[in-house]
Amino acid sequence: MHLSEMVHLTPWVTMHYPQDLLLRGQQFADRVCQRILSIPSDLALGLSQTPWLQQWLLSPRYKAQLTRHLPHLPQLDPLEADIVGQLQRTGVAFTSLDALDLPGTTEFWHGAQQVAAELAARAKQPAYVHCHTLTATGEDVIKVPHLFWWGASPRLLRIVEAYLGLPAAYDGLSFYYSQADDRVAGPRKWHRDKEDWRMLKIAVYLHSVDGDGGPFESVLPNPNQTLRSHSPRSYPTFHHQQVKALLGEDSDIWRTQCTGAAGTVIFADTATYFHRGRPPKHSPRAAIFYGYFSQRPKHPFFGGDRPSPKPKSASLQPTCPPSPANPPSGATGYLPPVAGSPKTVYGYSTSGGIAASANARWVQWVPPCKNRM
Repeated sequence: MHLSEMVHLTPWVTMHYPQDLLLRGQQFADRVCQRILSIPSDLALGLSQTPWLQQWLLSPRYKAQLTRHLPHLPQLDPLEADIVGQLQRTGVAFTSLDALDLPGTTEFWHGAQQVAAELAARAKQPAYVHCHTLTATGEDVIKVPHLFWWGASPRLLRIVEAYLGLPAAYDGLSFYYSQADDRVAGPRKWHRDKEDWRMLKIAVYLHSVDGDGGPFESVLPNPNQTLRSHSPRSYPTFHHQQVKALLGEDSDIWRTQCTGAAGTVIFADTATYFHRGRPPKHSPRAAIFYGYFSQRPKHPFFGGDRPSPKPKSASLQPTCPPSPANPPSGATGYLPPVAGSPKTVYGYSTSGGIAASANARWVQWVPPCKNRM
């Protein structure tokens, strides 16, 4: 091909193939690529689920870790203890931004509304009308550092560590804008997360969510045990009608439906319990989900799929001690992002130490600042 032909290639492609079609093709190619790249982790998951490995190595090691860390669990105030108690009973706990009263919440809320508005505008573009869920990119999140640092609040990390029974690692955030299309796809199916024995997701609703607005839903303990008995060594996904058939239930008393006003905060164990985001019918849903697991998770190769801003991530690296120009008030420790990989885990432990992982491999333990807040 001559140079002159190459110069005119891009305009020709743009003219004959609309931009939204090109983007949809790119999105399809990305999904295929992700499936191919996930083959090693899927094989590792299958190996780790073999009965003999579970019985003789993984389960005893996990129980020993819980026993060793028991004397070091953090002391909780009444609100924190109530949240952990709710989680232990049903796998779900409810509170609110006002009740948590975390430092920097005002800036967090304003920034979250800004990103939600940008995603809502993006959803109207032709390239995204067929997407059931839009996810904020690393570039979207980096513009509002309070979004990231809110999830590293000491109060949240105490709750996470007390429930997990182990030092906690912070897996970052996922910011979702779910279209009101009633489609059942991806996380709108019933599923369990794979990263660890126990996990916590903390969801923040950015507007009121009713039963038709895409609420988070979680199966109650006894029905959940029934579902798990159908696939004790795998992580299947189920359509809603499949779950009802397996449980023999016509009503919906087997699940917790998490409706709530703007500012509702939901804690949920997404590894133990089957859960889903119910498809929104009448109005879109904007929500932020923060992820946490132990510092030595059962399946570390599944961690760290949150948007990780790389070139601009320096603004998330506070000096020690923190200054007003870096993290907001209430941010603790020093959480340097690991650049160069989309699979990056930001981790912080209330018992000391920060975990950082790149390419799904635990590579670095960084001590927190001695004079952290």
